[in-house]
Amino acid sequence: MIDFQQKRQIRKIIYSRITLLVLLLLVGFMVKQVYDIYKKELLSRGNLDTIEKQYNNLKSREKMLSLEIDKLKTDEGVEAEIRSKFDVKRPGEQTVVIINENSPTQTTSTMSNTNVWQEFLDWFK
Repeated sequence: MIDFQQKRQIRKIIYSRITLLVLLLLVGFMVKQVYDIYKKELLSRGNLDTIEKQYNNLKSREKMLSLEIDKLKTDEGVEAEIRSKFDVKRPGEQTVVIINENSPTQTTSTMSNTNVWQEFLDWFK
């Protein structure tokens, strides 16, 4: 009989409202923690994608810079870089300057002369 009484008390305790409330609170706490971990995982995955893109960009830049360095190790590469940065020439070379016929400065100056002349003539009308 004691065995039956003990089982009944245990069932009363397990199925009581307080026990169910405590278990419900524990499950709610665990669900919240899992959700927080899920949000952090999504954030980490986004950061990983960003870092991988930056890494790939840096790798391509490293390749480009290594090609530039290899180019600058040659005399032709050094000369080409100096010519692109500075206006220099070798001894015996000449510089040719080509002026465009339709340059904006010529058009502006002729227009301003015509306008001044036109204004002068307008005074006598």
